[in-house]
Amino acid sequence: MILDDILGILKRKSDNRAYTINEKSYSYKELYKYVCNIYNFLLKENKEKMPIVVYGHKEIYMKATFIACSFAGMTYIPIDNSMPKERVEKIIKQINPLLIIGKNISKEKIYEIMDEDNYKEINNIYLKPEDIYYIIFTSESTGIPKGVKITYKNLDSCINWLKNITKIKKGVILNQANFSFDLSVADLYLSLISESEHYILSEISRTKF
Repeated sequence: MILDDILGILKRKSDNRAYTINEKSYSYKELYKYVCNIYNFLLKENKEKMPIVVYGHKEIYMKATFIACSFAGMTYIPIDNSMPKERVEKIIKQINPLLIIGKNISKEKIYEIMDEDNYKEINNIYLKPEDIYYIIFTSESTGIPKGVKITYKNLDSCINWLKNITKIKKGVILNQANFSFDLSVADLYLSLISESEHYILSEISRTKF
């Protein structure tokens, strides 16, 4: 399944660009180090494998945490920091997470964890096909945001379909949507499975066009 393929790609530790945001690029080698460090941190701090909230705006730690959560068998919930405070609070209240990356684990702390050079390699993928891969919350048309649960099997089918129809390999895949929006899932994972550069249009970069 796609996580096996993604892990194989990351383990090559290529110097090719994996992620570019605000004119700063990160290689696949760097991304693998970040994922390994977050993965081992999560396994230590979240032994019950409770869902993880990932809060921010398209920073590299968000993608690294998504991948690390997946390898560690933990559902993640992306929340963009542009969301109104009231909506964020409603989502967090529903999830009741132990860890909020970018909040109770601050950005400074997660970057510190990511940058550790003496990291342990990833040898086990804990997520099963029927497990919930991620939860994205809908708009509040009914007054309460509702979480849509996507299984690993669902995501695997979607990304393999995209890979087959696009035939992209080591290209450049553009991101536009916030990671809390379901449209972003295609570029998040197609870029990984095709060993492509994930080029991010952030709030800063959009103002330049």
